[in-house]
Amino acid sequence: TAASSGGDALIGKVAALELNENLGDDVSSLTADLKTSNKELQGRVDDLTRELSNSRAERQQELQEKESLAHRLTALLDALPGGVLVLDQRHTIKLANPVAIELLGEPLLNMDFLSVIGECAASVSRDGSQVLLRSGRRISISNQLQDGYGDQVVLITDVTETFEAQQERSRTERLSALGEMIARLAHQIRTPLASSLLYLGAVDRPSLDTKGRAEITGKIRGRLQHMESLSNDSLRFVK
Repeated sequence: TAASSGGDALIGKVAALELNENLGDDVSSLTADLKTSNKELQGRVDDLTRELSNSRAERQQELQEKESLAHRLTALLDALPGGVLVLDQRHTIKLANPVAIELLGEPLLNMDFLSVIGECAASVSRDGSQVLLRSGRRISISNQLQDGYGDQVVLITDVTETFEAQQERSRTERLSALGEMIARLAHQIRTPLASSLLYLGAVDRPSLDTKGRAEITGKIRGRLQHMESLSNDSLRFVK
């Protein structure tokens, strides 16, 4: 019995020893696995951190480029020789460059475009493309441009000098035509006038009888009527 008990105890010790060895192996394996997983996880975290940092840097660069582009566009609008307005879908003015402000006056931003034109316009052409301002300036309006956001871009051009030049050119052309007409009229009047003077000289001849005098008087009357007709035609042309 004692031997049997001793044997069982020995077997128990051997089993416990084997169990401890197995547990030690499992712990060591688990520890190694945990270290490997932790290393992989740390590597992934490092990768994600770098990606996030790169994404932030790219986003910052993109924002800086957009801001720089916005500044360039603003400077370009300010430097344009014509006026530029940006209207939303309700025709409210959202943006105006300095030339537009100079031509239309202030305030402009957040104002209704049609109301602004109505306030500063002395007259508007039939097609609405040209407006004579109360200031005396004449502007041309083009509002056919649309941007990608549903807004409307209105271009305003000061055509005062161009209009005045056209008026002066038209006046010069009319004066030139009038001068040509006067020269032509003078040439056409000269012939019947010269004939009338010759006939008047013949009327004073003592040898001229009554019949001859009546004939010459009729010719003089005809020449005078011809000159009157030329004068009337010239007056109608001038009118």
